Amino acid sequence: MCVWYVYVCIRVTCTCDVHVIWMHVACDVHVTLMHVACDVHVTWMHVACDVHVTWMHVACDVHVTRMYVACDVHVTWMHVACDVHVTLMHVACDVHVTWMHVACD
Repeated sequence: MCVWYVYVCIRVTCTCDVHVIWMHVACDVHVTLMHVACDVHVTWMHVACDVHVTWMHVACDVHVTRMYVACDVHVTWMHVACDVHVTLMHVACDVHVTWMHVACD
């Protein structure tokens, strides 16, 4: 009877220890997975943020570059148009003066 009682007590203690061990394991695994999930989440947020900021910089650089190109092209065409206009005016003036001299002569 005593041996049986001791056996029961040992068995209960053992079951209790196993239960506590499993609780610790389950708790450690749960906390570990939470940390992993948290690290992954934060990492992805950083990655997403870096990608977002990079694309914003790229988009901004492309936008500014296109503005400069458009501005340079616009100014170039204005200079060309102005040079052509002034050249044509000089040509017209020279032709006019030449014809006046010819007519005068």
